[in-house]
Amino acid sequence: MAMKKYLSLALLLGYSIACHAEGLNTLVIELTNKTTAKYSLEEKPLISFAKEGGEKVLKVSGVAVAFTEQLSNVAKYYFESKATAIQNVKGDGDFRFAYDGESLSVDGVNAVSVFSLDGKQLKSIKGDGELNISLSDLPKGIYVVKASGKSIKIIK
Repeated sequence: MAMKKYLSLALLLGYSIACHAEGLNTLVIELTNKTTAKYSLEEKPLISFAKEGGEKVLKVSGVAVAFTEQLSNVAKYYFESKATAIQNVKGDGDFRFAYDGESLSVDGVNAVSVFSLDGKQLKSIKGDGELNISLSDLPKGIYVVKASGKSIKIIK
């Protein structure tokens, strides 16, 4: 069973170029513990297999957040098409997010924070009305933006 999973993963990853041409731009790896890792194909992740401690492992490197997991813990993997930015998302309150790839504008809140995927707060701004945060100094990657108790993910 493990060999079948290993071979099917290798075949799936081999088709990443064809999938990207069809508009599928994200590799999703779901683990048996229900956690998910997502990688943009535009980042050109380096995917490899190795044997560590007697176990076969899947490694993703060359991206902002590297990934290593025992192959036996991989539940499924697939490609998906997803937006590369979130624009004009209406929240439960009366606020709106707009993201243009370099800056984030949030209207109707008094504080906005930007976090890396490992939970480190990278930016924070407080004020009234429309708040603008420049993300131009951050490297390409996935970030979590929190405002008014809500969170969204953005891809830079």
